[in-house]
Amino acid sequence: MSFLSNLKTLDSFHNRDFRSYYFGMAGQWAAMSMQMVIQSLLIYRLTGSMALLGSMALATALPMVAVALFAGVATDRFPKKYVIQFSQCGMGLVAVTVAVLLTTGVISENREGSWLFVMAGGVIHGALQALINTARHAIIPELVEKEQLMNAISLNNMGMQVFQFVSPMVGGLLVDHVGFNAVYFLMGGLCLMAVIVTNAVPKVKPAVREEKTQVLNDVAEGLKYIRSNTSMLVIVVFTTLCVLIASPMTTLLPVFTEDILDVGGTGLGVLQGMMAVGAFIGSMIFASFSIKKRGVIMIVLGGMLGLVQAIFSFSSIWFLSIIMMIIVGFGRVGHMTPAIALIQN
Repeated sequence: MSFLSNLKTLDSFHNRDFRSYYFGMAGQWAAMSMQMVIQSLLIYRLTGSMALLGSMALATALPMVAVALFAGVATDRFPKKYVIQFSQCGMGLVAVTVAVLLTTGVISENREGSWLFVMAGGVIHGALQALINTARHAIIPELVEKEQLMNAISLNNMGMQVFQFVSPMVGGLLVDHVGFNAVYFLMGGLCLMAVIVTNAVPKVKPAVREEKTQVLNDVAEGLKYIRSNTSMLVIVVFTTLCVLIASPMTTLLPVFTEDILDVGGTGLGVLQGMMAVGAFIGSMIFASFSIKKRGVIMIVLGGMLGLVQAIFSFSSIWFLSIIMMIIVGFGRVGHMTPAIALIQN
């Protein structure tokens, strides 16, 4: 009993501002989780091309990298609540637009090149995702006390993993039974709900700056700081490498589910959900205990992530693939949570 009483799994939920933020993000997490599965599957079914599927991953990743440099400046200059809501509105608009194009037949297997509309939506979505990811990480230290930071970050990750478990399965089932357009309309509705609920998050004004500077100067100062701080540089470089290794896997999953495992959209949702199960377990561990040597944990689990993904790539056995996806999810959150906590501290 004394062991359980020392657990601080839900400690940050005692903070009203954090609760408002957390539940305000629920709709967004659900929509983003469906997007990761549905977008790649749609491209692959429209084209049957692994090259275009890889291009889709690149088209989404490039704006994320480019916008990430300016996203930090935006969250420093504007209330982070508004940055989050702006991104939610943009993502909802993209989802509804794709849904309408699917419903009217503008996007279909019979129209050559219609996949370009999906690709364009992915580019916009990638840019907005970089913006919202930066803002939601940056707003947490403004809502909780410093001693609650690791717990709040872990709970934030845990909430995302719950929706990444449920939403892809729901999305995959809906694709198999009612079609892609219904799923995109649902994603648009979830984003709208997120905008409304996020309005309850308190408006935290950015810190007052002693002097106004140009945006590019702020970006340059940020890069200069990272370069001059060895610990920060190591964390940023390592996590960037892990993201480059791990992110393409989500985009390329349709190749495995359609051509190797032959499990369809429902199976794709299950694999994505199993990744979320592993991430949820990792988030619970980090939320429940005061873990030291975060840097060592970040490096070990990041290395494990690459090894497990290599094993998955050779698997043609459904059960083994599921186990590997659980471990992949654990590795993803296992290297990212300590990294974010180290940066915030």
